[in-house]
Amino acid sequence: MPTSVEETIFAAVATKLDAIAGYSFERNLSREVQISDVPMIILIDGDDDQTPYTTGSDLYHVRFDVELFVSGASDAELGPALSELQAKVKATLEDPADPKLGIPAVRDVRYLTRSQPDFIGPDAAQRIYGTALAYEVDFETAEGDPYTAG
Repeated sequence: MPTSVEETIFAAVATKLDAIAGYSFERNLSREVQISDVPMIILIDGDDDQTPYTTGSDLYHVRFDVELFVSGASDAELGPALSELQAKVKATLEDPADPKLGIPAVRDVRYLTRSQPDFIGPDAAQRIYGTALAYEVDFETAEGDPYTAG
């Protein structure tokens, strides 16, 4: 069975994020993040919408979140650690040398927003600091065919 353009995009994003050295990576992690997991990057597949074109193609907008988690021995370490990880993710996904994630159907990759960083975890001894970066990718497929680039 062929792979849809949308899944090809998620797979490309996952490959890029997984290549960031020094961080564990998961896609759609279904359990809570543990202190042993961090520093960690999680790709969360998002929803999409479609805009039909009259030119024989369909334009899709797919959204996803990249959750980032770090830990530190002190509050003073947490902010810089999260900022550094955020910068690495943004540099990876917004690379001007590869603005289409290596996928011809991709028209644009956009950073949308960052959630307010927050602490998670059971107690102060296991402090995990996290945030999420929201992205949107526009891509074009052949009309009525989510498997073929438009």
